[in-house]
Amino acid sequence: MGGHLTSIRDAAENQFVFELAVKSRRESGAMDDPNRPAPTLLLGGNQGSTCDSGWVQGPGTNKCYQFLEDMLTFTQADKQCKQIGARILTIHSSAENRFAHDFTTRTGRAFAWLDASRTTNGKYDFVWNDNSPMDYTNWDNFLMDFARVEEYCLQLRLDGQWNDYPCWTPERTLCQKEFGMAWADGSPMVYKNFTDDASRVATTGRGCLGMQLGPVNGIGSNFAGRWNENSCNNAFDGAICRKTTKL
Repeated sequence: MGGHLTSIRDAAENQFVFELAVKSRRESGAMDDPNRPAPTLLLGGNQGSTCDSGWVQGPGTNKCYQFLEDMLTFTQADKQCKQIGARILTIHSSAENRFAHDFTTRTGRAFAWLDASRTTNGKYDFVWNDNSPMDYTNWDNFLMDFARVEEYCLQLRLDGQWNDYPCWTPERTLCQKEFGMAWADGSPMVYKNFTDDASRVATTGRGCLGMQLGPVNGIGSNFAGRWNENSCNNAFDGAICRKTTKL
């Protein structure tokens, strides 16, 4: 066959691929199942091996980091990180903690939010908001006192230790994401059509790229033709191949 999973160069090609996929599925009757969510077409993109421009790679990981310049409450920080396809900083090793601390102080910032929330009134009862395991901690045992009832968030301090902190107090923000998506055929991803909701944020194990073909009974109507990272273990609803012909 000599082709490969399709890559997409511009908005016109994205619309063509979307319409071709929907037409094919409608002709087969696959779009008429009322009991399934909007189908997803497999595209020829996967997780790349470098950070996007403007992001800094962490030590020995596929994580990329970028500071937001404004002082933000936790809610504001969470929203702004997600708007650029990222999340607030989480830390899972002493190397990551040291990197985040050095990056924070080297760039002239003092403290930074951590993407964690208190679950109960216990002194150390925090969980990561991305549901990853809290397999490393660096508590400031003196300051971790839940002294004020509103200390339901967590900050990385100037000394690299962690402290509970009021969520409504403006603080610095270090956003974190994994390597960006890249076309498997090696062509540059100059056009992008990712969804801008929380599901757009890449997490471990979501290394394949899909296009949503909905809506089906109104599900996914805002995202038809848009892209999302998906687990490569998912069962996709079709794929389109492309190849270059010689004139």
